[in-house]
Amino acid sequence: MKPTRLGDKARDEPAADKDDETCLIYQEYLADPSYTVGEVLEANQLEVVDFQRFECGEKVKAEDENVRATN
Repeated sequence: MKPTRLGDKARDEPAADKDDETCLIYQEYLADPSYTVGEVLEANQLEVVDFQRFECGEKVKAEDENVRATN
């Protein structure tokens, strides 16, 4: 699971192999893989306005830490 973008149901199609999916809305919902992230968002009337992907063990850049500290 490596989402590079949120995705748009009107324009984007799910990948044939779920492991190759790059749209967040078509990826499995980790808490319950029988749903996609998009289905959970829709069922709960939620909207993603932005997201940032981190790899396990990846460190936050100093620039991002400064922004977070001022908010």
